[in-house]
Amino acid sequence: MGRKMKLFVFGVLIATGIALAGGTIYYIFVVHPQDSIVLNTRNAENRRSMTNQQIHKNWVIKKMQEHPKNSDISQSGTQAVDRLANKAQTQLQVHIKQENIVGSLLLIQNGTIIYHQGFGFANAATRRFNTVRSLYQIGSAQKSITAVAIAQLVKEGKVHYGDNIHSYYVQIPSDYHVTIRQMLNMTSGFNANLQVPTKPLNDAQTVHMALTELRYNAKGYGQFNYQPVNYVLLAGIVAAKSGETYEQYVDRHFFVPLHLSDKQMGFEWNLKNQVDQTTSYALGPGSNLYSKVAVESVADMRNELGTGNIYSSTYAFYRLEKEISSGRFVSLKQLAILRNTTGGKYGGGIYNYANSVYSHGVKNSQELLFMMSNDGKTAALLMLNRATTPNGAARQRIQWYYQFARTAAVVKSSSNG
Repeated sequence: MGRKMKLFVFGVLIATGIALAGGTIYYIFVVHPQDSIVLNTRNAENRRSMTNQQIHKNWVIKKMQEHPKNSDISQSGTQAVDRLANKAQTQLQVHIKQENIVGSLLLIQNGTIIYHQGFGFANAATRRFNTVRSLYQIGSAQKSITAVAIAQLVKEGKVHYGDNIHSYYVQIPSDYHVTIRQMLNMTSGFNANLQVPTKPLNDAQTVHMALTELRYNAKGYGQFNYQPVNYVLLAGIVAAKSGETYEQYVDRHFFVPLHLSDKQMGFEWNLKNQVDQTTSYALGPGSNLYSKVAVESVADMRNELGTGNIYSSTYAFYRLEKEISSGRFVSLKQLAILRNTTGGKYGGGIYNYANSVYSHGVKNSQELLFMMSNDGKTAALLMLNRATTPNGAARQRIQWYYQFARTAAVVKSSSNG
């Protein structure tokens, strides 16, 4: 082989080697990562398809946290705040001491957190204090969520406010003439003594038990009578018309859009796994605030379908109700149709005034008291792991904090808490 031929062959070999090396480098650093992304995405999709709604939600939130520019996750509400001027601070401290609060208090003025603190023990046995991140049961305040879920189905044409409940539950006679609207406003005439089952039931079983216990009082038809069974049956409609469980529906339509993880809001059976869970303390003998622990079974939790089995932090609950009132989940026009009452009357899962809303919930010796302006810019929220409000006094109690939040003098700050 001549010298020129050897040089030609050698050049070809070098060029081939360079091409192969370049291709390998391109695959390693360009193609392979893309393949890995696709594979990992597919694996993630497969994992989600094989797991429950909760794991899906946590995955979504994790991705959003990794890419904060594509997320509206708010850091507000995770730190203690006290922006009160000295005189206002003293006034509030005196009032709180008189009330012997065991829980967390959130006050909003002009859209800004002016006060957010925890009081007493979340767990007296371990000496763990309540904080602004503590998690409490919201009790009957959950009915607001169930009502908005119904309004979403109304918007989709799957449900109508004037529907006879018989069209959803044939066990209920049509000649009762009870409508969805009347159930939302607690004027159906229905009542029920809902007993806690011996074992946890699913949605369909819970609804079946409620129907078994359901009673109708013709004299009470059209008259307000607070009966949770109305909302158990409404939650059953949400599940039936959406093709999801009630938990899945609320998770997908409310919690995930607001990026609320289990650390902020969720269903009670997941509360035991949260670092910021609170122990429930019942009213016990003597002056010891923590002498009697209240225990709740999972069966009891499941039994409160649509009407009282969600927990939340103070800020997460405020944010959810603020977003509802701002038209995030249904339009303001649709919300006004849902909440078709005023003067403090019950309508659409909440008590409605001309310029504000009020809600109260008690479950397993935990309590929520809430009042907020319709625009969400002023609010007072008290959440307790030791329920202490006397019957009939809840509204007056939270009104004091609401009026205080409206008028309290504050120290200006550039931070939002």
